[in-house]
Amino acid sequence: MNAKPDYSFFSIFDSDPDFPTALQQAHPSVSRLFGSGCEAFARELLRRPGVAIVGSRQATAQGCADAKWFARELSQAGLTIISGLAQGIDAAAHRGGLGGPGKTAAVLGNGLDRIYPRHHAGLAQEIQQQGGCLITEYPDGSPARPQHFPNRNRIIAGLSRAVLVVEALPQSGSLITARHALDLGVDVYAIPGSIHMPQSAGCNQLIRQGAQPVQSPEQLMEDLGLMRTVSQTKMGRSQTGTDPVNQRLLGLLNAHPQDVGDLGRLVGQATTSLYGDLLLLELMGLAYRTPDGKWLKLGLL
Repeated sequence: MNAKPDYSFFSIFDSDPDFPTALQQAHPSVSRLFGSGCEAFARELLRRPGVAIVGSRQATAQGCADAKWFARELSQAGLTIISGLAQGIDAAAHRGGLGGPGKTAAVLGNGLDRIYPRHHAGLAQEIQQQGGCLITEYPDGSPARPQHFPNRNRIIAGLSRAVLVVEALPQSGSLITARHALDLGVDVYAIPGSIHMPQSAGCNQLIRQGAQPVQSPEQLMEDLGLMRTVSQTKMGRSQTGTDPVNQRLLGLLNAHPQDVGDLGRLVGQATTSLYGDLLLLELMGLAYRTPDGKWLKLGLL
């Protein structure tokens, strides 16, 4: 049985040799960080920046699936996933980051003595228990005020070697993170989307302004100069090729969530037995179950 990671509260000042130059050059500059979780992991993040994955709080199911997919693959490659613990894309990115050795760090817009939003208290605890950390510039007792979040976003950018925007409304705070990244010389990537989806407007706008469009974790890792290893997704594709039912089921899934009963009728299989096949596809990283129990294809296959 693995020992639980040693985590506690800590502070890191701008006089510390590990303190990132990018945070000192941010506007306004950052002079102190409060942390909770694994201090050794936090200090390693200061020395070796991660990848920020940010996006809309009002995310689509596909957007959350994409954020989790990118985060999981990047974490498997050893990169730390950084986000802001918000609902939607941020939460999906953290959960994906927990799926690999790179782990994840959450940057807060309030003190460490409170979690915002409150329903992410369990996620915040899991991040710390699995060796990640929470980071903020705000001391205990500081509430989550609206003006804190644009400041929080400059810290996300300053801890990153790249920022990926998955979905963003035209006035999204994710665009503020992207602007901070550009000011600090950090590369910005965006997942392009449909012109008919409000959540795609911000990403499409970033691409028009010069952000790099990206459609797969492999593409992003290639840009970051990382060697690509054999992924679980590729293994999953090979395994589904030997099972006609799974192959047909995967062919019926798409980017639009579908009810399991409808899928069962299309495949000609009872709903109770179909769940096992769907769960297998989910474990292979090929399918995703939405919070309301529907299913969609995960990623670009």
